[in-house]
Amino acid sequence: MLHYYVSIKEWKEARNFIPKRTNEPTHLLFSMWTWLELKELGKAYYLHKKCLRLLRATSPDDELVVSSLLEALGSYFAQSGEWRFAEEAWESGQAYSTFAENAWDGLVKIHAYRALLQANVAFDSAKQNWSSQDDGLMLPGNSDVRCASVDKTFHRYAKHLARVIPAKERWRFGR
Repeated sequence: MLHYYVSIKEWKEARNFIPKRTNEPTHLLFSMWTWLELKELGKAYYLHKKCLRLLRATSPDDELVVSSLLEALGSYFAQSGEWRFAEEAWESGQAYSTFAENAWDGLVKIHAYRALLQANVAFDSAKQNWSSQDDGLMLPGNSDVRCASVDKTFHRYAKHLARVIPAKERWRFGR
């Protein structure tokens, strides 16, 4: 029943079928997805510890087990804001066809979100640093033109990046 409710994205119903004790990798993955979708990071924490232990004890040749555990870990680390670990999990996971698409999706969205945050920093910094002062390196009044140019460029980047990871999905990346 857990697999069924996860497949139709009925997370509240899926919660009722999360096994209390399991080492079955797909149960761990589906349980992880359920807790993360319900924003129950505390409960997902314990699953992530179990996934790490199982991953260390599993042969890299066991594709279903390894890919399930890496996807669970990548999802957990992304939502907990530990992007470096999420990237490591998904970079390893892309080698396994079972969840390679999930790994690619996660990697693209992490990179897009980082770029979106950087674009926001760029145009915020430009406004603060250049809008009220000339730094002596430009002709007087040119800082306003430069600020407007930077603002336009990075707003354009932010607009396109926001399509890759819409605001309603950004919670998945711990921000």
